[in-house]
Amino acid sequence: MTDLRDTAAGEPAPIAEDYVRVPTPEETADSVQRAQRALHEITARHAAEEREAVEERIQQLTRWHATDHIAEQERDQAADRGGITIGAGGSHAYDE
Repeated sequence: MTDLRDTAAGEPAPIAEDYVRVPTPEETADSVQRAQRALHEITARHAAEEREAVEERIQQLTRWHATDHIAEQERDQAADRGGITIGAGGSHAYDE
């Protein structure tokens, strides 16, 4: 394995690495505009993800309600026939 210091010693020295340059107002304005656009995109993405999560939860609850409603009807029909149904419907464990 080659030592990093040996590799760096063989490369040319950086030129003007200690010089500091102040960006122009245009460069600064461009940077601010890109940052604002990125923040806007992040905010919009979070809002979209939140809407999707709410929609998925609504769909899940709707499925559970339908399953429970069907199971309740089946229990009522079984009771009307005089039968006893053990473990009939409604379990949310099957729809996760």
